[in-house]
Amino acid sequence: MGDFDGDLVFDLAVGASGDADGGNLRGAVYILFMNANGTVKSEQKISDTEGGFSGVLDNFDQFGVSVAGMGDLDGDLVSELAVGAFGDADGGASRGAVWILFMNPGTASTADLSLAKSDSPDPVAVGSSLAYTLTVTNESPGPGTATGVVVTDTLPTGVTFKSAAPSQGTVDPVTGAEVVWNVGDLVQGQSETLEILVTIDSTTLDGAVLTNTAVVAGGQPDPVSANDTVEVLTTAVVPVCTLELSPSYLTVNVLLGANVAVTANLWGTVESEIISIFIGPAAVTEPPINATITAPLPPSGTVGILATLTLPGLGIICSDFKTVDTGAP
Repeated sequence: MGDFDGDLVFDLAVGASGDADGGNLRGAVYILFMNANGTVKSEQKISDTEGGFSGVLDNFDQFGVSVAGMGDLDGDLVSELAVGAFGDADGGASRGAVWILFMNPGTASTADLSLAKSDSPDPVAVGSSLAYTLTVTNESPGPGTATGVVVTDTLPTGVTFKSAAPSQGTVDPVTGAEVVWNVGDLVQGQSETLEILVTIDSTTLDGAVLTNTAVVAGGQPDPVSANDTVEVLTTAVVPVCTLELSPSYLTVNVLLGANVAVTANLWGTVESEIISIFIGPAAVTEPPINATITAPLPPSGTVGILATLTLPGLGIICSDFKTVDTGAP
């Protein structure tokens, strides 16, 4: 009849037309989930009172007198069943009927759950936010459903939890380093995601490698354990400003070696007037960040450029100052 529970073993449908659930001789069908050695692993009865059957059976219908597999009629990767009821009296006594049962996948006896994870940004500046994205998938080859799926993510030392947003399920209150995501059930091929947001602690050392580990488990044995655990490494950096000036008459480029907000100011030589030449935050790009001075510079003389890096909530975290002669070379 097809593999209903995703264990790569064909299962059986057996009619029991004399079954008396709900009344005399109304009939039933048993779905037998089989082991590879031909023994019965478990069963599901479908009758007037069991198995989610929503039709109406009357006495002497003898539902289950014949059973046949119909293939997948509704595209859910599960074979449907045709069940005969030769005693059905629609339109007249004993005219008979055939029921087409659109089947749900059985609960998988095994479930190949896989887990993937990414981090952004990497490297990440101390004091800023870091996002972890986890994706869990039911990779089972058959149509069975994985039940009770739980993902546990262990946050590294040096970060503080901010939030967790699941696409399905719930996240337990986070009181320590573990984020527990109760995913729930996953049908074959289904994927769900969780985004965890943390802040890099200001005491984290420059160059520290933050190791985040997550593991997935479900209610069924997993035949492929290698993809149940995932680890991602993120490098924390303490931003250092390095201001490089490349004068070209009326243009000076500001290069800053960090991927954070930028503010630069120009000091003119006439009456110490302060002229704003670039106000951040700059667009988030890979370092270095280039800021072009657009304010007019004196035709000659020495001016100073101050570049600063700022982070929300922390203010200026580093700065650099250099002078440049704007006169013609």
